[in-house]
Amino acid sequence: MRLTPLATLWTTVAAAAPSLHIENLLKARYGSYEETDIKKDSTSSLYQKIHQRKMEQTELSEGNENDEEGTITLKFLTAAPFGTWIDNSIQNFMKSKGEGVIDVELIGLSFPDLFAEIKNEATFGGGLYDGFVTPPSISGSIHEFNGWADLTPTIKSSDTIDWPDMFLAYRKMIAQYEEKIIMMPLDGDMLVMYYNQEILDSFDLKPPRTWDEYLDAAKAVHSKVIQRDGKDVELVGSCIGRTKFCAGSYWATNVLSTMTQSAGFDEGHLFDTADMLPLTGEAMEEMLRLMEGQVEYGAGESEFGGCIGLNERMMGAEANCALTIHWGDLFKKHLAPPMTIGTNLGIAPTPGSKKVLDRKTMKLVDCDEDRCPNAIRYDDIGLVNQAPYAAFGGWSCAVSNYTSSRRKAIATEFCAFASGKEESTRHVIPNATNSAIMTGQDPFRQSHIDLGMYDSMGYNPSTTKEFLGVVQKGLSSENAVIDNKFPTADQINEVLDVAVFDHLQKIQKGEIPDSERESEREKITLQMTQEFKNIISKYDEQDSTAVPALEAYQRNRGVYKIDVDPNLLGGLRWFGWSFGIILIVVAISFAVWTTVARKDRIVRGSQPLFLVLICVGVIFMATSLFPLGIDDGVASQEQCNHACMATIWLFCIGFTCTFAALFSKIHRLNKILKAASKFKRVKVSEKDVLPPLLFLLSVNIILLLILTLVDPLTWVRKTRDNDERNTYGSCLVGGGVSIAMLSLLGVVNVSALILANIESYRTRNIKTEYNESKYVEIAMIWIAQVAFIGIPLLFLVQDNPSAKLFVTSCIIIIVSLSVLVLIFIPKIIFWKSGGLKKGNTNNSMNFASHPNTSHTKSSVINGNSTSIGLKFDIMKSTNNSHAAELAELKRKITELANVTEEKGSISSKDFQAGGLSEYLQKKEHANKKKSFLDEYGQDVI
Repeated sequence: MRLTPLATLWTTVAAAAPSLHIENLLKARYGSYEETDIKKDSTSSLYQKIHQRKMEQTELSEGNENDEEGTITLKFLTAAPFGTWIDNSIQNFMKSKGEGVIDVELIGLSFPDLFAEIKNEATFGGGLYDGFVTPPSISGSIHEFNGWADLTPTIKSSDTIDWPDMFLAYRKMIAQYEEKIIMMPLDGDMLVMYYNQEILDSFDLKPPRTWDEYLDAAKAVHSKVIQRDGKDVELVGSCIGRTKFCAGSYWATNVLSTMTQSAGFDEGHLFDTADMLPLTGEAMEEMLRLMEGQVEYGAGESEFGGCIGLNERMMGAEANCALTIHWGDLFKKHLAPPMTIGTNLGIAPTPGSKKVLDRKTMKLVDCDEDRCPNAIRYDDIGLVNQAPYAAFGGWSCAVSNYTSSRRKAIATEFCAFASGKEESTRHVIPNATNSAIMTGQDPFRQSHIDLGMYDSMGYNPSTTKEFLGVVQKGLSSENAVIDNKFPTADQINEVLDVAVFDHLQKIQKGEIPDSERESEREKITLQMTQEFKNIISKYDEQDSTAVPALEAYQRNRGVYKIDVDPNLLGGLRWFGWSFGIILIVVAISFAVWTTVARKDRIVRGSQPLFLVLICVGVIFMATSLFPLGIDDGVASQEQCNHACMATIWLFCIGFTCTFAALFSKIHRLNKILKAASKFKRVKVSEKDVLPPLLFLLSVNIILLLILTLVDPLTWVRKTRDNDERNTYGSCLVGGGVSIAMLSLLGVVNVSALILANIESYRTRNIKTEYNESKYVEIAMIWIAQVAFIGIPLLFLVQDNPSAKLFVTSCIIIIVSLSVLVLIFIPKIIFWKSGGLKKGNTNNSMNFASHPNTSHTKSSVINGNSTSIGLKFDIMKSTNNSHAAELAELKRKITELANVTEEKGSISSKDFQAGGLSEYLQKKEHANKKKSFLDEYGQDVI
């Protein structure tokens, strides 16, 4: 069961309670208490106070925060005494806001307590603090619980913060976490190499460029004696303080990273960002070897009892050390008492390595341009991988995400003030000879690299130029090394610190013979590797873990890729592509047949032009299946954009050609039959029915051009149900223009489809010799049904690319196949059977009675029901009415015969008198129809 944040907090505090300074913690949170008060307080009363503050924050957020009267007191948490230098900026900020308006209370804790309290605050969300001045290494644990406010909107909208002025390493690698700015830098830390120019010159040595050269130089001067002011000075090759839990992990990382990180910050220096694999192997063993040499030519046992103060004392004050590694503090202090090195202080980048770790084999290999794109090439030694190390990361200012909106805004304003050019420059460039006002802040802005400002504060131009050059180059490097900020990073550093300290101390004491050093290095490397893995594994398996270590690490490095289901089309795209090929081949075949048999009566009577247009339209529609099956799994973003527009163009043009050809055929048939029903002589050519085709095609092309040129569709990837792990790609309809054009395309084509079906309905009772009208009608009905069912389905599957592709493909395939099969197959069958049946002539045309004609009864001309001309099929009627009609006719003829026999002759009056005048009218009517069809029948299909 995963613990709630509250349960997690109780577990964390309960486990850490023995090691926490409860008295300091209570004082930091709730002010000073008398001794009796502290004794009475317990862990449970501590939570009561947290709950009380939480309730105060809730009440404040529910009310009008602008109504908060009096002085607003902000609480900032930091480490004492290391972070108290920020108090100078606090005082300046309060003065800038006016007396009594803002009060900033700075609360100091020890480093372990500071980190524990910041984690508790983020986990519980108590809102006890408004801001934090802290090293950035804790940010990984805080971001896991969204503990710090996102400062990105404020920074982007500010005209005074000048974010681009920040060095790349700080604005991209330190201040950001997962592309969100959650800290504002207050200090820039970059390890540099210091050397005593007097000592190196005495032995004709140059500043080391690699760690091996560092050892060679240290060895060359170690234990040597030089004369200075008439006194013998015994030299130390390298002086680096190695007290446990001080800076040991930084010194180790400084050497190791030159062999493990070569392609940039995002690949990691201690763990591979791809899989959290520890980057140890031969690189870790080589790091131990190099540091053994530093100890061998170092300050002896005193190194293991001193921290960074030893570096400053031996290099700056005693000036008997040739080489050391340190931050910018030594540069700023080197001219102030008690320093004696003065202008002999030399500054250079920390050494690099000619070999780097192959992450597959864990073996060291030579640097080349592919493996070491950021390396420096020297004429004498070749490529050297440089990995400038922003150790510790400086101090940064963060704002609590759980304080009130107004306090959050003011806290952000303070962070921006302290990080700003004017305020930060006061502390970054102090007076060179007054060590009392030096805060330890190093350059973190481009504007801090101002040689003139340093010169005005009393710094030596030559030394300053060296220092600023190293800092600027290092903090602008794409291969800058930044401390790990994922959860448990502090445990990893502790393992590294202890393991290296214990090993080097044994080396210094001579407890490990030279013959056993190599195997000992291998053993330590294996042990550290396993401990690293155990720490990560244990953290990931905890119920309280919200984000796995690898994910947190990748998010911090900016390489996190969510394990998403992209819902790519995959093999389904071949369903549409296969049918597309089949449809194109079939359509081309029918077009070829139409061309070959264009003079045949069957093809000529069906208008070859329209048949070819139908084939062309189907080819276009079938071709649209190919871009329809393209997604970002097989194509680039730009190619997907083109595919979105190509699909619409091809389908619309193809549908218009096919549909307009069918519409024209039906419209032509209706015009001829309408004239035939009235016995009018009319000739309808292909040119007379092309306007509908040209009109629809023109409208579609105009709308498509506007869509393409003004507001084209673009390919985008969207999340499904707001789940970032479940995405799908689709063509995005942009602004109002694209919506309007697509809507108009739909209205135009659907309206035309409706009109065509109306025309088709009017021909429902017409039969031609080849029954073409019936097949055209069926094709129109198919298209209408597919549109009626398919279009709503498309809206239902918009967020399912596979289903959408399948439905869309089926619509195109069914429409195309129905047209081809129904229009061409009957004709080909009739053509293959030898044409008209025996007994019919080339000009015979058979029509069922048209609803517009008045003839519903059968007529027989000259006693032959299949005579040349128009043939009326006997309409179905009841047997009774038919018999009655024949009986009545027989009676009238019999009476007329009797009259004729009596008179010996017959006239029209006799027919009229006998009730047979209707027969004469029908006979004349039939003769007229026969004459009409003899002349125009070949055009009526």
